[in-house]
Amino acid sequence: MDIPRPERKRQKRIRQTAIAAGAIIVLAAITIGLTRLEPAAPSVALASVWPEDVKQGEMLIEVRGPGTLEPRAIRWIGAQAEGRVDRVLFRPGAIVEADTVIVEMSNPDLMQAADEARYEVESAKAAYADLELQLRNKQLDQEATVASAAAEYEAKRLEAVAYREA
Repeated sequence: MDIPRPERKRQKRIRQTAIAAGAIIVLAAITIGLTRLEPAAPSVALASVWPEDVKQGEMLIEVRGPGTLEPRAIRWIGAQAEGRVDRVLFRPGAIVEADTVIVEMSNPDLMQAADEARYEVESAKAAYADLELQLRNKQLDQEATVASAAAEYEAKRLEAVAYREA
């Protein structure tokens, strides 16, 4: 049969409380110690550093690394008409002026409209040339009629002179 021992229970509780209090004190000491530490300076291998004197002037930095270079802001250039990019002449990051052609684009609809307009102009030029020829032909016909009338007049005048003298 089990015999209750109240003093044993009390000793167990005191021991557990002492262990818990000790753990809390150790944890608090570690936390306080870590918060008082200064941040450690990063270390760099001497082989990867180029010690040099400070000079005044332009500082050029070339950086290589994995990944892609992303722009901070993307600026879209609006076109006046829809089109298809045929050829890219300058890539992002290139130095361009205000009148520099960046890409060559084509639009089949606009090209067809331009061809149709060109054909209409050629057709109008041909119609103009045809009308000009018709007018020149009529002018020559009128000149021939005038010359014929003048010749007939001269013939009748000479005939009248000949009848008067006879």
